[in-house]
Amino acid sequence: MNDAYLISIEDGKKQRTMGLWNSRTKSWEIKPECYSISVLDTEQQIYTLQKEKDGLYILYDNKNKKNNSKYYIKHKLFLETYFE
Repeated sequence: MNDAYLISIEDGKKQRTMGLWNSRTKSWEIKPECYSISVLDTEQQIYTLQKEKDGLYILYDNKNKKNNSKYYIKHKLFLETYFE
């Protein structure tokens, strides 16, 4: 998905959230409600989402718009080690 961009937004309280913006459709693929988003596979559109600060990561399939609730990843180090 060449027209998708991870966007970081900061509110007046200096709280940062992230979302995935589709520049072609000018809409959010993933609303900016996540503390962190990491890309695992751009071709398959697989992401990890962290909804709360220091919370668990979940796998998200953006093609099918589904959370994979079977997989919760506790540490970003795991992601960096096994998905690079």
